[in-house]
Amino acid sequence: MASSLAARADLNCQHMYNYTGGRWLWNESEQLSRRRVHFDMEELMQVVNRLLRPAKCVDIEKLSEGNFNKTFVLTMDNRKQAVAKFPNPNAGRPHYSTASEVATMDFVRNVLGIPAPKVSGMEFPM
Repeated sequence: MASSLAARADLNCQHMYNYTGGRWLWNESEQLSRRRVHFDMEELMQVVNRLLRPAKCVDIEKLSEGNFNKTFVLTMDNRKQAVAKFPNPNAGRPHYSTASEVATMDFVRNVLGIPAPKVSGMEFPM
């Protein structure tokens, strides 16, 4: 199931990798290439399957997209969901571009006591 889902998302949904949130009046092809993120869809699903075992991924949806990142929601067969965020190349080094967000969610959850998502510190090869 996961392989066919990855193949469908990879082959038929190039918008998963491409920036689709806007247009530019100048140098559009360069602007779009700066925001293209290609990753291995199959590997993403395997990582999430390992984190949420024994669940299997049954759906992937591009949740939001900004100038600096893409966010995906992966829905599992047990209705759990995982969020994957990929920084766009124009956002800078991937590790540093998300470190402050992770620290902020940790602070909100552990210091302020406000429910916030738990973040897996997994680096994903692109």
